[in-house]
Amino acid sequence: MATTPNVGLDLPVDTANIDTEIYRLLSNLQLLDTTIGALQTLAAGKAPIIHAHELSDITGLVTALNNKMAASKTFALADLTDTRNIAGAPAGYILVKQSDGKVEPVSAPSVFGTFLLRIDSAQALTEAQKSQVIENIFTGLTVAQKGQAIANIGGGVLAGHRNKLINGNFNIAQRGTTFAQAAAVRYAVDRWRLAASNGATIGMSRMLYPKDIPSIPEDTEAYGRFDFTQSADASHVTFVDQAIEDVGTLAGKRATLTFNAAGNVSLIGVVLIQIFGAGGSPLVNIGARQQAISAINTKYSLLFDIPSVAGKTIGSGSCLIVRFIFSSGANYDAAGGKIVPQTGNVNLTRASLVEGDASKEDDPFSPRHIQQELELCKRYYQITPPIGLSGPTIAGYGNSIVVPFSPEMRAQPTIVVFASGTASGSMTTGGVDAPQKTSIRYIAGNSGTGGGVIYGDRFAADAEI
Repeated sequence: MATTPNVGLDLPVDTANIDTEIYRLLSNLQLLDTTIGALQTLAAGKAPIIHAHELSDITGLVTALNNKMAASKTFALADLTDTRNIAGAPAGYILVKQSDGKVEPVSAPSVFGTFLLRIDSAQALTEAQKSQVIENIFTGLTVAQKGQAIANIGGGVLAGHRNKLINGNFNIAQRGTTFAQAAAVRYAVDRWRLAASNGATIGMSRMLYPKDIPSIPEDTEAYGRFDFTQSADASHVTFVDQAIEDVGTLAGKRATLTFNAAGNVSLIGVVLIQIFGAGGSPLVNIGARQQAISAINTKYSLLFDIPSVAGKTIGSGSCLIVRFIFSSGANYDAAGGKIVPQTGNVNLTRASLVEGDASKEDDPFSPRHIQQELELCKRYYQITPPIGLSGPTIAGYGNSIVVPFSPEMRAQPTIVVFASGTASGSMTTGGVDAPQKTSIRYIAGNSGTGGGVIYGDRFAADAEI
């Protein structure tokens, strides 16, 4: 007999009599009613297929969620389980996945190795950025590595010529070591000029340091002590300066002036000045400022942006002046380094002017060999060795000898007697003529025909700017 496919109810037999099959149908309807009734009982109180609940309606759900993290919670890299050594990593390290799957910070050189970058490939860097590059290069190097790096870039002892100032440590003193206070303009130790005007005075002594002062570098032997007095004149000034040959020196560039100073006054003035020479453009004062100092020897570094000389008229004797001002009156030009009237003393040494921002260097002052320094000084001032001359004399004629300069001087010098020698026989003390940048001619006098000897005459040749 055929049945329904799901619950197996008997189906009517189409060949049977209807009066017989009606009982089968009634029986199946009773069974269906019973089944449907059971289903209704089971479905009673159940939720519809599409429905919603409040979280609080679900037993225990709110409590469970309260113990979980907030949706806004953030994590530090060190909180992650697949990282290590994050918290103590130095700045600038990079993240690298290691062989064990952990991510760890390491230095770039340990990953990429050492590489070289041509300096000329770094374009459009400002002076400050260039200085920062140099500072970054030296960060983390040992003393030995720093020394090698300095040597590699030509910054060692043999790089002393980067300093545009000559005799910055006051070692060379051909004119003498003591210069009494006076109201005058004159040169003192080599390349340094003293000036005082309108009733003020200034003097200088070249002094030697004891060898046991911790604040003084061991390669520094001397310093200049400048004593000065103010004047009631509102236009007075006292200063020491040095003229660096050629106004084009460092033109259009940033430069660093470094010096060691101490004194019993609390302030000095500092200024750079472009002088364009005979018939040249008007002078230009650069970066005048007041620098506080103390009684303790201290290194100071000052930055100057030196203007270009493009378009300027430049005559002979042009120069760049570095000037330290010790006292000035109320009427003195502020652009020229005006400070306050004062009387006292200041010590200076280790003065250097170098290209670029060297303020991050330990000290850009690089001592040259004493012979190099002396030769540089002699371009501007030198004293002849004792001159000796002997031979026969003829009345009316002089005996002469050419005395060469070493090195050649900056310009035709002015000659003055430095010391007089002794003469015997018919020969008498003489003089010089025809001074040139390379030599002078010494001519001895005579008292008649015969012969004689002269020895010891010395002359000073001055070709300062």
